[in-house]
Amino acid sequence: MEARIAVRTLFEKRPGLMLDLDPRELARRPGILLGGVERLPVRFSPP
Repeated sequence: MEARIAVRTLFEKRPGLMLDLDPRELARRPGILLGGVERLPVRFSPP
């Protein structure tokens, strides 16, 4: 949950930051405690 908040805040604070792929293509890591995405490819384009 903390990572979700951190990533959301990062995207809000940096409007030029965006995912570099379709969100459905994110590779997920299995696990109950440490599950999540394996990588979060982003690109930056200045606003």
